[in-house]
Amino acid sequence: MGPSWYWMPDVFDRYFKKFGYEVKDLYTLTKLSPSFRIYFGTNDIMDVPAESADLFQLFEDIEKGSGEKLQQFLKEAEYKYNVGVNDLIYKPGLSVFEFANSAIIKGVLKLQVFSSFKKHVRKFFKHPKLIALMEFPILFLGAMPNHTCSV
Repeated sequence: MGPSWYWMPDVFDRYFKKFGYEVKDLYTLTKLSPSFRIYFGTNDIMDVPAESADLFQLFEDIEKGSGEKLQQFLKEAEYKYNVGVNDLIYKPGLSVFEFANSAIIKGVLKLQVFSSFKKHVRKFFKHPKLIALMEFPILFLGAMPNHTCSV
């Protein structure tokens, strides 16, 4: 098992706390290094490092200036994640009005809800390998057309 199943640890933490448990009571996580490996072709492999500094350096080695762009990308992603988790994910979804709060209304442009992820990634990165790496999580969603999730 790689990191792809555990991208939202706070959701797991919250779920288990409802039953009086902590994650550490139920399983042990081991940080993988590299986190994962992408195969672009025969003898064309990218190991994705576990440590942030090493990841920024990997980006920089592939495309000049992309280490800093990755930091900007992640800062935007953090904002979107926090709004998504705090203002969206735990709502029951019974009415569109549940999502009409000030944070979402004020941040609708910052959330980029009217733009594709493909276009967003290309604002930051030009190298095809970095684009493929950044779009990697979307592969899981695209591979599951009938996927639903409830927490």
